[in-house]
Amino acid sequence: MGRTVVELFYDVVSPYSWLGFEVLCRYQHIWNIDLRFRPAFLGGIMQATGNKPPAMLPKRAEYLLKDVKRMGKYYQVPVHISGDDFKRVLGTGTLEAMRFITAIDMTQPQYVESLSREFWLRFWSQVQLLTDAWISNRHEDKLGQMITWKFEKFQLEKRGFNFLAALFGMIGWRVRL
Repeated sequence: MGRTVVELFYDVVSPYSWLGFEVLCRYQHIWNIDLRFRPAFLGGIMQATGNKPPAMLPKRAEYLLKDVKRMGKYYQVPVHISGDDFKRVLGTGTLEAMRFITAIDMTQPQYVESLSREFWLRFWSQVQLLTDAWISNRHEDKLGQMITWKFEKFQLEKRGFNFLAALFGMIGWRVRL
């Protein structure tokens, strides 16, 4: 019998995506799954569905703070979250970061896991912004020159909207048996 394919749809702005990402990466060999990373843009999914980020709903935001801290500790993921992070998250877009991860996925997929983890570490553990400057300064090479944002944007939107029917936020996965 073949391995079960699990597609993980995620955005680095979501701490829940990071938790799910780390758990699936950690146990993929034990669970005998073929894990496929599918970068998606949470902002686009929220806008298309009319859903609101948890930070915009006071009770959900209060619960998220406690839940993410508890789950981070349990799963040993160094996520640091506070009420101030909601302002930072709402004021920071991850569109360019997710386009960049999508471009890497399309050209050199062996780096998607480590690159995604690096973005999460910077955003949720080291409290740094995910800016275009960091992306371009950090990755000035031939690959950076090959990236055409319009194509990656199309791929990112296609991935997000292909999964949109069943998803109103992040984290999401699709399992194919």
